[in-house]
Amino acid sequence: MSVDAYNEGEATMKQKQDANPTEEAGRQPQAAADAATARRLLDQERRRLQDLLRQREQEAHEESEREGFQDQLAAGEENVDVGTDTFEREKSESIRLSIEDRLADIDEAYAKLDKGGYGICEICGRQITGARLEARPETRYCAEDAAKL
Repeated sequence: MSVDAYNEGEATMKQKQDANPTEEAGRQPQAAADAATARRLLDQERRRLQDLLRQREQEAHEESEREGFQDQLAAGEENVDVGTDTFEREKSESIRLSIEDRLADIDEAYAKLDKGGYGICEICGRQITGARLEARPETRYCAEDAAKL
């Protein structure tokens, strides 16, 4: 899956978060308050991120094979696109690490569900809004505190 697909998923989540800006920060989450709903949302997001990670790994493997073949064809010739190749690899690695961080946040959210702390902002201790939890079920912060980070 491309960087555009990852960014599109991020944009969709942001739109969901912003859909109800008048929702009070301390108000009880709506649908996400239910543990079963929260688990379903976390499961969906985990699957989406794992699929994205697998696709990125496959693309990286295919790119590596192509580069090896091109290196053989251009043996002895200087590759003028070394900087571009390096940039693309670093960008891909950055996205991979971001996805892995999000997966770790999902694991933490499952643990909080089990312990009873799911949906509570780690900074201010207030309840995270239902709209925010539906958009990004693994979030650790309310919108107000997330904006400060």
